[in-house]
Amino acid sequence: MKIGVIHPSFEMIAGAEKTTLSLLEGLKKTNHTITLYTFLPPNIEEEENFSIHKIKLKKVSLFSWYKRIKLVEKLFDESQSEDVIVISSGGFSLHPASVKRILLYCHSTFEHDNDFVNKKFSGIKSLYYKKIQNKIKQQFEYLKNDNVELIANSNYTKTTIKKLFGKDSKIVIYPPVDIEKYLKFNTNPKKDLVITLNRISPEKNLDFAVDVIKNLDFTYILAGFAKHEFQLKYVDSLRKQTSDQKNISIKPNITSTEKEELLSTAKVYFHTAQESFGITVVETISAGCIPIVPNNSANVETVPFRDLRYEDDNVQDAKEKLSNAIKGKYDHFLPKLKEHIQNFTEESFQNKMISFIENQS
Repeated sequence: MKIGVIHPSFEMIAGAEKTTLSLLEGLKKTNHTITLYTFLPPNIEEEENFSIHKIKLKKVSLFSWYKRIKLVEKLFDESQSEDVIVISSGGFSLHPASVKRILLYCHSTFEHDNDFVNKKFSGIKSLYYKKIQNKIKQQFEYLKNDNVELIANSNYTKTTIKKLFGKDSKIVIYPPVDIEKYLKFNTNPKKDLVITLNRISPEKNLDFAVDVIKNLDFTYILAGFAKHEFQLKYVDSLRKQTSDQKNISIKPNITSTEKEELLSTAKVYFHTAQESFGITVVETISAGCIPIVPNNSANVETVPFRDLRYEDDNVQDAKEKLSNAIKGKYDHFLPKLKEHIQNFTEESFQNKMISFIENQS
């Protein structure tokens, strides 16, 4: 069978990119012919049954969003000879194709795309945004096609997409987490340290984290990726909010070594965002951290124990649970958590994806 995998860009290796690379590694072990369709490929070698089909990318600063949509459409157009297309983009990407099956792996609920389509704009930019909105609306219409099958990355994602678009996912397959990479930290002596590892961005609800940690008597480190101007401004805002808090440190753009150091020493991981899955939450559990997460979204699936989940935006509840975790009152959950995260291994992801691709053909 000829299988095409569409992922437009590997400029940054985040969750969607790691998931796509894992899928490719699994598929290369089969007897199928695999082709990756992209315009910014990853640094991986082609093999006997694996090739990379790259389309030429022209740098365009003006109207770049619309240009990207057109480039993605071209990826679809050039993958028409495949038996199956697997779309593994981080965002929403869909375009008509005459292939028998189009499998859309849903890394998110596509709520932001849906919100954008229904947003009103004014001024000269509204004409440009209108063109993009119309394109996305067309993509939403393609969801209704019988040859488009959805694979949700969590039950939360499946439920939300069904509610928004009326399309049910064929299956839930959790994304792969490199659990083995962090298990070496599982038995390390832990300090009374609470950490948050996240993209430092307003949608991650990190102001809530600051409100909770203020005036508590243990050390807290908020670290993560911040590249864009609005993210860097958000970092400045958080630093101003915590300027009088000696126990709080904000560390954007830490290295992988620094991340491992935090995971090896932190006792508690504090999460504040809604998640369609939450790879970082699972990584920290594998490193032996006690997760304290909000009682919402896919956090309920990655952290199945109610004692470790606080009520949404309830500062006092989060404070109490963090204090209990630091004091060791939740340590008895660690063996159960370690067993639970075996549901999220790379092997499990690859086996389920390959089985779904093959058995439904």
